[in-house]
Amino acid sequence: MILRQIPYGLFTKELLARFWKSVDKKDGAMSCWNWIGVRRLGYGAFSIKRRYRIASRMAYAMMYGDPGLDKFVCHKCDNPACVNPLHLFAGSPLDNTRDAWRKGRYGNLSGDNSRYKKVTSAQVIEIRRRICNGEMQKNIAREYGVDRSTISRIFTRDNWSTVP
Repeated sequence: MILRQIPYGLFTKELLARFWKSVDKKDGAMSCWNWIGVRRLGYGAFSIKRRYRIASRMAYAMMYGDPGLDKFVCHKCDNPACVNPLHLFAGSPLDNTRDAWRKGRYGNLSGDNSRYKKVTSAQVIEIRRRICNGEMQKNIAREYGVDRSTISRIFTRDNWSTVP
């Protein structure tokens, strides 16, 4: 989502009323205030002059002021739909990434969990066994539809080092 500077001069009574009409605050001040309007990628989207703004950035700006284009508005609660200003903080892209890692949102993306994998861990075991039995790496590579260097890195444990 492209970040755009929020036109803060537009925080009129009407705009604020329209904004807060799309927020569910029924559980109290300390809980998440979920955006019930339009969402994009789970984040609230609020329209001003036919352009969508990230609702959590709007809520942050209303409470604390402009976070600036070089800052993200991050969620302490890890709920992208939340617009409770008490749950929001401004951070650099690095702060945002570190926060996501701390909360386990990146998960384990290696081995069988990787979206880029060409072979499975069971196949890695089979590939290593076949090489130890004298099969040529280029023949194994052709069979699995990968480059010979991929097979070599599997065998030398440069790739798939956690698989026995």
